Amino acid sequence: MINVQTYLGTKDLDTYFEELSNPKNFFINIDEFGAKETLNRMLTKNKGIDLYGVVCIQINGMDVSTFIDWDDVDLMWTALLTMVREYVDDGKYSETQMFINGLEWSIKKIQSSPKDLVLFKVFRNSALFDLRSDLPVSKETRVSCNEIDLLKAVVIAGEKYIFFRDEDTRSHNLIVAKRLLKELKCEIKNMN
Repeated sequence: MINVQTYLGTKDLDTYFEELSNPKNFFINIDEFGAKETLNRMLTKNKGIDLYGVVCIQINGMDVSTFIDWDDVDLMWTALLTMVREYVDDGKYSETQMFINGLEWSIKKIQSSPKDLVLFKVFRNSALFDLRSDLPVSKETRVSCNEIDLLKAVVIAGEKYIFFRDEDTRSHNLIVAKRLLKELKCEIKNMN
């Protein structure tokens, strides 16, 4: 099972590492009551850019992309859709590093028969995970899953996010993401 959820930051995320065990104090799911108010407040404060949040990805019960990976969520969605589109075109591998916080995502085909399996990997370069030390620590999370299930989950969650953002008229920086989503929907339909 693949679960892709989008959250918006409700507080200053630069202080999130101080309370890693309480992500609900810092984030709101775009499906929750109050998410549109959070969106409006953040976009107004940041003049229509810098919408901080996170795309959380859970695959087969494993948290792959988590709250610690917060970034500009519009940028995260554009990066994820670009990577998936490039993977569909290549059929073997794609990666993205289009993040402010040094995050890297990749998809790699690891098996073609009897089922198409992919390895989804998240690499956090110089992320602060060991709070006992001020030294940066790198961390990698990877998990395998069914290719088409991952592609469909990304498209469904991407549609939900784009719809959420389109309800606010300041979604101009998602033009590329919208185009990629439209292309991916057609490609994935043809893959079935």
